[in-house]
Amino acid sequence: IILLTTVLGNSAKGADAIEAYFRALEIKPTYTRARANLGIAYLSLKDYVEAAKSFLGAVSINPAKHLWDNLRTVFSMMSRPDLVELCDMQNVDVFRNEFAF
Repeated sequence: IILLTTVLGNSAKGADAIEAYFRALEIKPTYTRARANLGIAYLSLKDYVEAAKSFLGAVSINPAKHLWDNLRTVFSMMSRPDLVELCDMQNVDVFRNEFAF
């Protein structure tokens, strides 16, 4: 699953990459790397809300620092310093009123 997602995601552009990551998540919903890569794909399309949801889903499974950093980047690009600051709490529950993930 990891190899398939990496190959499909890296070789695909935009919607194709997103579709590949969703297929991987259908097979394994807790696949953090697919969620993070989905966030990166949305980020490249400037779909910041979907990128945020993807990164929030990833950090809810694995609260790794690099995932929180990606989330901060998305919120910065959204011009939402209030959400950037909330990342310091490293608690996904504080974002549930703002995003469905």
